[in-house]
Amino acid sequence: MLDFYIEEAKKLEKKEQILRVCDLDDTLFGRKEQLEKEELLRNNRGAAGISVIANTIGIHAFIKKYYEGRDYPQDIRSQLDSSKDIILTAGMQELQYMKAMAM
Repeated sequence: MLDFYIEEAKKLEKKEQILRVCDLDDTLFGRKEQLEKEELLRNNRGAAGISVIANTIGIHAFIKKYYEGRDYPQDIRSQLDSSKDIILTAGMQELQYMKAMAM
């Protein structure tokens, strides 16, 4: 089955464009500090972690503590081009929006 898709992909028009995708939390922000400092986050990953942020820590407190006023990795951000790069994020829409706005 994979061979079929590889052959089909070879038939596509070739373009000299590159689309780069990076992950908001792991690439740009990193979760290491959050997981080291917050036992609740360390023990509750994925949807459980979002629930902890929303219902225990508080979204605004979480954003203020880990995102606002931070020096984000300029070596990564300087390479991003808004015309062709995508930053992916998943989870609660309000939380992800606030993270992006903190950048």
